Amino acid sequence: MRRLCSLFIVSLFIVGCTTPQPTLAPIPTVTPSSTPEPSATPPRSVCVFRNESNVEVGVYRFEWNNIGIKLNTRIGTLNVDGAKTLKAGWRQLIIVHNKRLPELFGIAINFDVNQTLLFDPTLDAQEVRDAGGTVIAHSVNDATGHHGGMPAYLDIARVEREFGYYPNSTIRIYLTDVQPIPQVWNYQTIGVTLGKESFHRRSYADGRIELLTTISKGTPSAWQGTVKMLEPNVFSFEVQTGWDQAMQAFTGTSSGEGDSVLYPMKAMKELWEGARKYCP
Repeated sequence: MRRLCSLFIVSLFIVGCTTPQPTLAPIPTVTPSSTPEPSATPPRSVCVFRNESNVEVGVYRFEWNNIGIKLNTRIGTLNVDGAKTLKAGWRQLIIVHNKRLPELFGIAINFDVNQTLLFDPTLDAQEVRDAGGTVIAHSVNDATGHHGGMPAYLDIARVEREFGYYPNSTIRIYLTDVQPIPQVWNYQTIGVTLGKESFHRRSYADGRIELLTTISKGTPSAWQGTVKMLEPNVFSFEVQTGWDQAMQAFTGTSSGEGDSVLYPMKAMKELWEGARKYCP
């Protein structure tokens, strides 16, 4: 890949609060920095519960002080690092204990004091919420090769959404590769669906670019929005939508559908609500 920049109400559950272990922080997965070597830093509190699917979830509360942290969770060690400009203070990690982490697994902190990172390793999805519980960013990675036989430059590797002043948000779609030759189809599309409305960036073989919108399966109409090519394989959509609108990115051509990636909003919301209920 060329460049990849940036619950429940249960009938049977277990809630447990234990003493410290280490914790992690948000969105892009990174290789842990080699200097300085972070020391093991136990979180100040750990709470463990099981959701309605009988999957264990851990809530780790820790204090970030601009020094790398090694957090020993039940599914492996997390190397926590972040920008030195971030304010020191308390953060919270909510992580699903459903998949062993690689030995060298790192996460770069990009959430602020009193904010929370939710992370499901199996879904490879992350979400950041502010101190009041409002979603401010989320992302999901997608396995490569699932793109209906289309070339790699229509294969989605990652989707991110960041929220600004309501109802503005920015969605970035990262493709696995850069298109090496002129396109062979009449047109090809990169787009995103939010709720029932879809937004398309359609490029034609003759070089024209169209921005279109559709409601459900309706006829496309012109869309006066903003789509930027940040890099040859990274596209940014500026849209107006609430954080509660489901998000799905997609690609396609005049001859058929390509890749499609859905952010697991329901699962992440249930994760957040379960943590608030069992680990207040």
